[in-house]
Amino acid sequence: MAPQFLAVILLSSVLAAGAAMILSQANGAVSRARKADERRANALAIVEEIEAGFLADTSPQIDSADDPGWNLDGTEERGFAIRIIPVSDRINPDFARKNLFDKTGLSGLFLPGASADSLQQYREDEGLQLADEAWVSFFAKEDYEAFFSVWGWANVNLVDEFAARSLATSLTGSKNAGENARQRIRRLLENQTIESPEGMRDFLGADYDALFPAFNAEPSMNVNFVNEEILREILAYPDYGIDNPGSRADSIVAARESGPLDGRDLGAALGVEPDNRILCYFGSVTWFREIRLTDESGTVSAIVARIPPEAGDSGAKPKYERMQLREYK
Repeated sequence: MAPQFLAVILLSSVLAAGAAMILSQANGAVSRARKADERRANALAIVEEIEAGFLADTSPQIDSADDPGWNLDGTEERGFAIRIIPVSDRINPDFARKNLFDKTGLSGLFLPGASADSLQQYREDEGLQLADEAWVSFFAKEDYEAFFSVWGWANVNLVDEFAARSLATSLTGSKNAGENARQRIRRLLENQTIESPEGMRDFLGADYDALFPAFNAEPSMNVNFVNEEILREILAYPDYGIDNPGSRADSIVAARESGPLDGRDLGAALGVEPDNRILCYFGSVTWFREIRLTDESGTVSAIVARIPPEAGDSGAKPKYERMQLREYK
């Protein structure tokens, strides 16, 4: 009986060890899940705190690094390093017209074999892209991160007409609406006219409710945050007729280092009339911000959009909407 008794003891020991291991693994999984939930809760609390700061801004027509919410950039809280990135103050490769590259030094950002023509064809073949990763075959990663972003509204005075057709078709599910949007943009180009924020309801017509605010006429980039090279190249765009664009750019860069600039004063600073298309590029509002929180486990990223006011009502209280919240390593 001794051998049988020994076998029973050994089997019991193995079962007990196995049960202990399973229990340990289960406890570990529960602990990891609890920590993950706590981490997400902390991240969300930070995001909500920053969003509340945006809403508390007493000068909402001028976004700058001194504003509530923005001032948390570069700080640490709840174990996260915080970055606030003005992602719409860059060129949107989904919407940019070919001439923006062909008539400026920005064409030098393309990788060998890529061009404004191939970018436009890619949009036609593949549709508009919501992921930054879609553009890896066009731009080096470091250049893309400095100059480009898929986050931004479509300014009707700047958007490529075929990109407008794709966007409107996507928003409405109607090819007719898409073609109507293209024709509206085409008429602005042919007539060399500028649409105003106040005129958007008439401009978009029956499709206004479906297309606004994705289509609007607000300045696309905040002059207080825009990459200096983007600023310089667009100011030097020959069709805009900026006198001494290099000196003008120097003055703007120097001025914004002393304090935030009001986009409403930009026309006078550039010596242009109110209907110059350059003013469609640069204002003092940032439309999309990324709140990026990083710890040893990875990154939590939130994209917060500012919604353009109806009928260009600049006096309306700003509205914000969280477009995306994701985690990645």
